[in-house]
Amino acid sequence: MTPENLLLTTEPEKAKPRFQHDRNEDNTKHEWLTPPDLLAKRGSFDLDPCAPVPERRPWPTAAQHYDITQNGLTRPWAGRVWCNPPYETALARSFLARCAD
Repeated sequence: MTPENLLLTTEPEKAKPRFQHDRNEDNTKHEWLTPPDLLAKRGSFDLDPCAPVPERRPWPTAAQHYDITQNGLTRPWAGRVWCNPPYETALARSFLARCAD
């Protein structure tokens, strides 16, 4: 088999999913989880104020987590904060404004 034929007959390599997400009832994506290898490259964090609930958090993003049931927008933030807000426009704006402050 020539190299040209080999290229045509070889199946493309399947990409591994890097980001995990949950879908709401309306099938929209609002919560994307940052891969642990990407988090590890940035060092440790003290707080994640918009973390997934424990049942949907396959790995920790910080030493302390606030999930939707704890409303991280109303609680104190301290230390090095990891902020990957929900991908719903109003919530994302609120979390990012708080992070910028």
